Amino acid sequence: MPTYYQPQPSGLVVLRLGDELYAKRLQKRVDGGVNIISDNKTGYETLAVMPNELESLSIIGKVVWLGHDFF
Repeated sequence: MPTYYQPQPSGLVVLRLGDELYAKRLQKRVDGGVNIISDNKTGYETLAVMPNELESLSIIGKVVWLGHDFF
């Protein structure tokens, strides 16, 4: 079972937020929450997870390889 968010991972991580999976970057907020940041700035906005919502966020793993020729 994945653990709830811990602030250590850097780079791209695979995470579960509720029922959805994402490959995103994480940034700890000063209020104790987390920003979920996309590398694709034109298609996706930063998501904010408030401190009282952290139980719905879990890290599945870290992205170790990425190819850029998607289309």
